[in-house]
Amino acid sequence: MSEAASAPGGAVDAALLKEAQTALKVGLNSYRHSDAHIWAEIIEHAIDDPELLAIAARGKAPPYMFMLVAAAYLAADAPDEPLARYMPIDAREPGPADGVFPVFREFVLRRKHDILDIISTRTVQSTAVERAGYVLPLLDYVADLAGEPLNLIEIGCSAGLLTMFDRYLYDYGEHGRVGDEASTVVVPHRLIGDKARSPRRIPQIAERVGIDLRTIDAKSDDERRWLLAQVYPESSQSRARIAAALDVVARSDLRTVEGDATAVLPSLLQEMQGPLCVLHSACVYYFSREAQDLLDRHLREASRGRVIHRIGVETPTDSAGETSNLTSARVDFHATHTVYENGEARGQVVAICQIYGAWMEWLV
Repeated sequence: MSEAASAPGGAVDAALLKEAQTALKVGLNSYRHSDAHIWAEIIEHAIDDPELLAIAARGKAPPYMFMLVAAAYLAADAPDEPLARYMPIDAREPGPADGVFPVFREFVLRRKHDILDIISTRTVQSTAVERAGYVLPLLDYVADLAGEPLNLIEIGCSAGLLTMFDRYLYDYGEHGRVGDEASTVVVPHRLIGDKARSPRRIPQIAERVGIDLRTIDAKSDDERRWLLAQVYPESSQSRARIAAALDVVARSDLRTVEGDATAVLPSLLQEMQGPLCVLHSACVYYFSREAQDLLDRHLREASRGRVIHRIGVETPTDSAGETSNLTSARVDFHATHTVYENGEARGQVVAICQIYGAWMEWLV
């Protein structure tokens, strides 16, 4: 892999190929530990395949995921494609992982121009409805402190499935059920640890708005297909929950704003008076250090003369402020509650959350 590989649009620099190969190895480790057997099988072979590696290297981050998602998205639009059997985007179970790679390779090379167009222009916006299982307790916690009705801004909203958290039924097992028993979306979640407790209620929401670089329209069949393609093929139940939650969002009047959060947030902060929480989950760790600092400065400035609450559920950082590696055997999210008041900020980690929303452990 020391020489540049060829790909449509020109040669790929050898350093970029090496970087992509390293990223694919990271993705392989993650998928193996997540029981994403089909994606792991594909990546294991793609790492040493010059043609596939050259395609992956030309896309946006993360290269270990983008080519897979693009292929599943395209195959879903042609259900007679053999690949659709292995990478379904509906509630079907996929075919066996050991047969997927030749089918995947043939499809990607045949549709490489379409694949390249997708991975160079779109963004990965994977989401999990199960994460709403920790969003509800955290916003219930904030509502106790801030008061109700609570205004809500979600950064990195994707299709708004978490922004609309209050429209679902939550099953916390031994800790009971919370929400609308008639809801078509049932969110399973485990509350673990000595301080485990269920939320007391669904907080009342006054105004809500979602922000994303590229928002997803829940009413669009094409964009729904794109979002569902980002779910592991084996996760048929999660896909079914996402589809049901997309229906909920499609029937709502959710307001979304497309753009860079650091650019659009200040005006929204001024617009939303009264109790306010800014929420982000599995999002801000993608921001540069400069963008993260700017986000903090905006919140400090907007808090002069008022109180703003922030809930960030993200991968932890080390003492130097560097983001931890999400692809190790187990890295859980830290849920941090920050209170901004009169230009000052005070925060603490209040919970540990499993990254896909399976469980939550209260620390306070």
